[in-house]
Amino acid sequence: MLLDKETSAVEGYIGTWMEEVSRIMSGGFKPGSGVDLQLQRPGNVIELYAIQSTNNTKNSGGSKRDVEALETAARPLRTARRHVDLYVGFLFGRKKTTTSRGVTRLSSKDFWEQVTGSDGFLPKLLSASNDLSVLMTQAAQGDVTRIRTEAVAMFADPNRDLRLDVVLNPPALPRRRRSS
Repeated sequence: MLLDKETSAVEGYIGTWMEEVSRIMSGGFKPGSGVDLQLQRPGNVIELYAIQSTNNTKNSGGSKRDVEALETAARPLRTARRHVDLYVGFLFGRKKTTTSRGVTRLSSKDFWEQVTGSDGFLPKLLSASNDLSVLMTQAAQGDVTRIRTEAVAMFADPNRDLRLDVVLNPPALPRRRRSS
């Protein structure tokens, strides 16, 4: 379980980093209200993006909320007679671009090409992300070792066997005093 948590945390940091890379490389910004990226294109066209790490990061309800946020953000822009295109961009792992109900779900390759204007950007980014994840995992190793040591001290007997009674009724955490 600890390895799953560690992997999930590293993936979360990498996804956040990649999302920030998309803003920097595109020259766009995060307007808020559930939209992750807004780009101004020639011809008074605005592109709004909801960004997901990969296909399996959100359930259907979360994906529906992303689309609703895009539509909500587009409404006042369209009222001001601006042309607005809506996209869900996938940072990595999506193979196919599809369009449904006015929202285009871009493949990862298409997303990166569209926001950076650079063909072949995704493989370079994934290579850098892999290097970064190795560095982050190494940096987190001290925390992992500390957490494992604390877990063994709290939930194992001297033979390092799991004490189910302690797992079922864990000791209360010490209260922290507020500093004045």
